[in-house]
Amino acid sequence: YHAITEVRLVYSVYYENESSLDLYTSKTDGSDVKRIKLTPEINETSPNLSPDGTKIVYVKRFRETNGDGQIYAIAIMDSNGENDHEITNRTKNVLESPQWSPDSSYISYAMGETSPTPNETYWSIHTYELSIGEDKIVTGKPERLLSTNRYHSWIPDSSSIIFNTRKNKTATSG
Repeated sequence: YHAITEVRLVYSVYYENESSLDLYTSKTDGSDVKRIKLTPEINETSPNLSPDGTKIVYVKRFRETNGDGQIYAIAIMDSNGENDHEITNRTKNVLESPQWSPDSSYISYAMGETSPTPNETYWSIHTYELSIGEDKIVTGKPERLLSTNRYHSWIPDSSSIIFNTRKNKTATSG
């Protein structure tokens, strides 16, 4: 097994004849395309390569066969597609944008919970500490009535996260 040590893109591709999103890598010019995962029953989205190139964190989106929507989980695997395992419980809440912390000790991600009000989703940002397997809500639930927090990024060489917040009543963000 070798880590991805050259500059490569990691991304999801949808092929209609396969009817699922699968993970691929390629050189930045689009050449040397390699499929990492082939899972027709699962869509793999939002891949993010670890700083050392050995692991990929991504969102698994399972198709529900009974019409109840989709099920999500955050998963990690080796950058060659092996040793795939889920780090969150499977949920109907939307999970997106998993990212490695600069030191690879944490995974951050956004979770969207559907509200009882139609077409409204409450977003929160979570971190998962890899060494102890603990998931924490960083922003969101206590502030649910005031704002929703969704788009986030780690500050390079730091243990801090910046994020976008939107006040629920005004839809203003900043």
